[in-house]
Amino acid sequence: MPNYRHDFWVIDPLDMTRVWMGQTEKNLRLRVARLAERYRDEIEAYMKAQAAWTDRTTLLRQTLYADIDFRPDVIKIYFDYSQRYGAYLEFRPDLAGRFAIVNPTFDRFAPRFLNEVTTLLNDL
Repeated sequence: MPNYRHDFWVIDPLDMTRVWMGQTEKNLRLRVARLAERYRDEIEAYMKAQAAWTDRTTLLRQTLYADIDFRPDVIKIYFDYSQRYGAYLEFRPDLAGRFAIVNPTFDRFAPRFLNEVTTLLNDL
């Protein structure tokens, strides 16, 4: 009977789990980052196209932006006006939200983004 070395096949389950988790985390972060980049572009285009005010200088519309903050523990999409007076259109009580674009954009895209991230997690 041949003499096999059994220790060659010994696999530490904890090591395997750590490797798998590390690969899974990297893969998930990459997929979420790609998703965030797609949403960033879509959000910015949506805000610029759907802003309800009449442009006088086009400055405010041109400076609507969406961006992504990549950190080790979080990937964050944020969007806003680059001009301080954008808050006037967003929050002034007597305008009753008629010219708001940031909050309605959040309300439109947040559930879709969350749903896609949930799908990514379920596909692991």
